[in-house]
Amino acid sequence: MDIAVSKSDREMRALIPDNVLEEYNIIFIPVPDIQEHHLTKLDFQTLPDIQLLNAEIREDFIKPCILKGEGDSPLILMDKLGNHDLFSMMLVHGDRFPIKGFGDLSFFEIETMFEIYQKFIEFWEQVPNRIEYSPRFSFNHDPYTVDRLGLQSIEQFHAHFYFFRVANLEQYTSTHSFVLRELLNNSDYKDYYDPGSFPLEKMLLDLNKNCLKVPHKLELIDESLFEKVVARRGLGLNMLYEGDVNYFRQPVFIEYLMEQQLKMERVLCEFTNSVLVNNQNKGGLVISIERAVWFIESLPWLSPSTKTLLIEFVSLLRSIPARVYRWLTQRSISKNIFAYRNWCYSFSIDIRNKNPSQFLLNFCPRVFSEIGGAGLFAMENYNAVVIDRKKDLFFEDTQIAIRRQWQQDFLSRVYADHE
Repeated sequence: MDIAVSKSDREMRALIPDNVLEEYNIIFIPVPDIQEHHLTKLDFQTLPDIQLLNAEIREDFIKPCILKGEGDSPLILMDKLGNHDLFSMMLVHGDRFPIKGFGDLSFFEIETMFEIYQKFIEFWEQVPNRIEYSPRFSFNHDPYTVDRLGLQSIEQFHAHFYFFRVANLEQYTSTHSFVLRELLNNSDYKDYYDPGSFPLEKMLLDLNKNCLKVPHKLELIDESLFEKVVARRGLGLNMLYEGDVNYFRQPVFIEYLMEQQLKMERVLCEFTNSVLVNNQNKGGLVISIERAVWFIESLPWLSPSTKTLLIEFVSLLRSIPARVYRWLTQRSISKNIFAYRNWCYSFSIDIRNKNPSQFLLNFCPRVFSEIGGAGLFAMENYNAVVIDRKKDLFFEDTQIAIRRQWQQDFLSRVYADHE
């Protein structure tokens, strides 16, 4: 069952305070694409049979570089077409069966992913001109939305590792930066400012404060929407960590991530099951606002302010009858109309102050936005840095050669411990 904005999108926009409309700033960074024949097949262990990968994986998930896994469940570091900067790679789960979300990963696989992240940061520290780049790590969780493209959609679980060139921000400030109010006439604004993100962020914050045992080295940032915008942080629950990068591989951190994932999924699944009622006069299942309010009020760990925020947002949602749903999807106009199913979010880790022992973690709930954490993030003086992948522009051969060398150097560090 799909849920969409009720009445008009104007009501959804009205949820955004005027001071946020004027302060929330966005910059678009054009990034050339990679031609398929330029994809790197590196000189390391490769899969014996490419058919091991799930058949639904898109064409850019090809030419694997290195694998590590248990039995028939390899994790593969590889090149990709749809990149986010010149220096980038992807870690993809290569199981024969769909492994679509973070919740499907084993403890071992999560630890391996963060082991590679540790080596990624150590690799960045040894780059001579490292101050020019910000190392980024991100993955998306959206295993339940299978009827259309989304953050994860039909793709296999994958994570992104790349160096973002910070000079891009200065280069494109005068020509590619906007405040949110300037983009409201375009329905794509929900990609850059998801109206459902902040209410769910507050739900996630209350869950962490009242239900979860947050590892003591993680500092939750509890802030109002306007405080977040003025501080140039992005939407989503932000956390600070200061210490060794090896921390992310420790059981206390991994178990925390797994527990948070499980509890948010249970809550949102219960919410969906509670608020959809059968009404044949309206085309089957419809959302009951009264039951939605009852469900929100029944959660004892939610603060009064979070309950008010969630009720205000949910009151603008309605269900879509099957015939209307088919009509919309057949015309490919479901973008930014249908909410994603269940618990959908992006997770990313960024370095703070160019310091390899200071980290900013971001859990960003997604309700409408089609841009994942690798393509939408906060940095420097911007609440939203949007990677605009240019399909009509490609990296030059000299740049590709530099990219290949970078990938070889990074893989050498990773592969040395797994021969």
